[in-house]
Amino acid sequence: MQSYTGVKGRTSDGKALDKTIVHQQARQMDNDALAILNNSDVMVPGSEGLADIRVVEAALKSVATGKRVEIV
Repeated sequence: MQSYTGVKGRTSDGKALDKTIVHQQARQMDNDALAILNNSDVMVPGSEGLADIRVVEAALKSVATGKRVEIV
């Protein structure tokens, strides 16, 4: 599970995941603004967001159909 205050959870062998990510969303938005101002690449390109949406859509389709959905 992830939250805005860091990664929470455990690995399959029981090791705690507790990495803190300080202000992740603010950092990304600041980087986006600087990339626009400086005409440079962003930290996280739109293709990453599109990949996330494909995963969510596949999960929703899987729930609706009761079948495994492969992402290509």
